[in-house]
Amino acid sequence: MSSQFTSRAGALIALSLASTLAAAGPEQERNKENALAFFNGWGSGVQPLFEKYVVPEMKQHSAAMKDGRQAYSDFIGTMDAMTRRTGGGKGPPPGGAGDARGGPPSGGDGGMTARYLVAENDLVAVLTGMAGDMLRFNKEGKITEHWGFWQPASNPISGPTGAAGNEARNRGNATALYASLKKAADAKPQVDKYVAPGLKQLVAGIPAGQDGFATWLSDSLSKGAKWDVKHVVAEKDMVVLIGANSQPVEKAATLDPLLSAGGAMGAMLGNDPKTLEAVGSMGSPGCGNGPGFKSPERGKDGRAFVIALRFDAQGKISEYWQIEQPFMAEWACAGRWHANSLF
Repeated sequence: MSSQFTSRAGALIALSLASTLAAAGPEQERNKENALAFFNGWGSGVQPLFEKYVVPEMKQHSAAMKDGRQAYSDFIGTMDAMTRRTGGGKGPPPGGAGDARGGPPSGGDGGMTARYLVAENDLVAVLTGMAGDMLRFNKEGKITEHWGFWQPASNPISGPTGAAGNEARNRGNATALYASLKKAADAKPQVDKYVAPGLKQLVAGIPAGQDGFATWLSDSLSKGAKWDVKHVVAEKDMVVLIGANSQPVEKAATLDPLLSAGGAMGAMLGNDPKTLEAVGSMGSPGCGNGPGFKSPERGKDGRAFVIALRFDAQGKISEYWQIEQPFMAEWACAGRWHANSLF
């Protein structure tokens, strides 16, 4: 009797799990489609998009705006024409949907068109030319939570390819690599274990190949790097990690270098003096004296990271992409910001 009961219970559990996984596929695809429409439609006017895709009480983790749909909409609405497209907010370039699905990236978009999407359960990671975002969706396919980080990326990476089935293995190897680095002084043993010899490197300043990556990681470890992974999104052969790196920032992390006329964000803003002045006022030193941004990361040294990894058939990392954003304590103007963690 007990063995029959166990067998039937096991069959029911297996059937339930299979049904859950089967149901998750369409929802994940719907969430990806909604994320794509949301990001790549900003040039046509943001308010209708926010009303369609974002819940009013959404939770905000970005350091650039406070909680709620209206604050998110107001921020993007203000910045849209300046930051979304170098051409003045003309909408997504041709092939935008293809880009996010793995096709070649289009140009002339100011670095903010969704390049690719990686989805798992209720989360969708969105990578652009200069930002890493993550969205949480509810059962109705609306955005309830947003994480966002800015820093120009070196080279675009294409989207998930191949068949599903190895996500758990890839996720495990990705997290195991960074967990093992916390106790390491030399990264080579970990890199030999988890990284393919012919690693394709998409970040300027990090040498290509397995040995070059090991050298860069070991140098980072010697400077105090510790990668604390907060969120993982895995789909097909891709894994996206979001978290904090405790490596001290060598230069004071303010918005000034980014917003200078020759800076990366300055270029994205079209190097327009009035625009740079308006955006720069959000990060001026005087803002640090107000109540402002009360996130747990405020005043701490280190940087947030978004890392995208592609895995080969053997479960080794074959492609590496990242952005890192220093914790910006000056993003604290006029009490606009929230008390949420960046993560």
